[in-house]
Amino acid sequence: MITRMYKLFTSLDASLIEINPLAVVADGDVLALDAKITFDDNALFRHKNISALRDDHQFETGELQAQQHGFNYIKMDGNIGCMTCGAGLAMAIIDAIKQYGGSPANFLDIPPITQVDRAKDALNLLLADPGVESILINVFGGGIMTCDTIADAIILANRERPISVPLIVRLVGTNADFANRRLLDSGPEITFAENLADAAKKAVDAAAAVKLRARRSWWDKVQTLVGK
Repeated sequence: MITRMYKLFTSLDASLIEINPLAVVADGDVLALDAKITFDDNALFRHKNISALRDDHQFETGELQAQQHGFNYIKMDGNIGCMTCGAGLAMAIIDAIKQYGGSPANFLDIPPITQVDRAKDALNLLLADPGVESILINVFGGGIMTCDTIADAIILANRERPISVPLIVRLVGTNADFANRRLLDSGPEITFAENLADAAKKAVDAAAAVKLRARRSWWDKVQTLVGK
């Protein structure tokens, strides 16, 4: 059984094969009563029969679209959209937001890219989420990923549809100064952050301000109705 599991693991590009429980029945035979198999998404192009088993209805809003674009995206329950390059930095952003009392709306890690349209598609994932009340973009430019790619994506997304959600941006690294100047000259209204902690706090404060304005607007409507 172990030999067959190993052959299955390597031949199907699996990332996990787990048998639990494994039972020994009365006659001595060994039976796998339940099993779990996960596959390397990057290798699924070699296994069309496995890709055909995928049920798109099991994905949260945006997750299927993110897969199609090659992004690592996980929907969460919060109201602060997060976008960065690098899984470690994405997790650090989530931790920082929680540290300041906020609640992240997603995990979004975009790969190092040079195509502005792909970065814009990643931002549009966050903008399409009706529960997002502020967006934090924290990108460290290095290698093929440059900060001006992100800046141009923000500018392009805003031209296609004006961004009304508070946008907190921290761009550091390759072409950061140039990218920040472009955003100042051509981008939407942006709150710039000096470091990760500053960015997280500003994103949490911005989301809280949006929620407060919504409550006041609701209360004003109630007062108007009561007055009538």
